[in-house]
Order: sequence, then C-alpha cells, then structure tokens
Amino acid sequence: MLDRPAANIDLSIEALKANLQRLEGQYEIYQSTRDRDAIYGYLTAVFELVAVWAQEGTAVDYARWALWLRGHRSAVVSPEPLAAVIFCTADRKRADYRTRSKWSRVLGSL
Repeated sequence: MLDRPAANIDLSIEALKANLQRLEGQYEIYQSTRDRDAIYGYLTAVFELVAVWAQEGTAVDYARWALWLRGHRSAVVSPEPLAAVIFCTADRKRADYRTRSKWSRVLGSL
C-alpha cells in the first residue's frame, strides 16, 4: 500500500471531505430530478471547487488527496483535477467511464 500523499497541503482533511460530500450531494440532486439541465448544478460545483484549487496552485495535490481519501491509492503522480473530483463524487454505477470522461473534458475546455 502506498503512503499518504505529500504532506505540504494546507487544506485540512476535514475540509476536503466536506467539499467532496457537498459535491456528492449535488450529484444526488442531479440524479433525483428529471430536469435535463440538472447536471449543470453538479458540474458547476465541480468546476468552481477545482478553479479555487487551481488559483491557489494546489489543484493536483488536492486531487491526489481526494483520490487517496476515497480509497484510490494508485500510483497516479499527477491526476487531472477535474477528472479526479468527478471520479470521487459521481456514482460510478450511474455515470460510466465515458460519461465521466466527457464531463471532465468539457469542463477542462472552459
């Protein structure tokens, strides 16, 4: 098993967990409605969180931490932050790999 990611991260574990739980809540709201535009609330929340991380220059580190907290302890050295956050917060049974990939590509092009 790999060790925890680099320890020079200012964001507390509790704050990161809270952010991921908030995004999971946004995803559940999207899933619970028949509104075809509901996905935009979830994707907006993902984009805004990663944008804050990017502004701080810590997006890759926080994405690595998010993956680690969710039990994905692979050797991903430099994860793509948008894809990592979507991977950690969207239900993989409902949103398959292609869907999650499409979402992260769209957000990454903004």
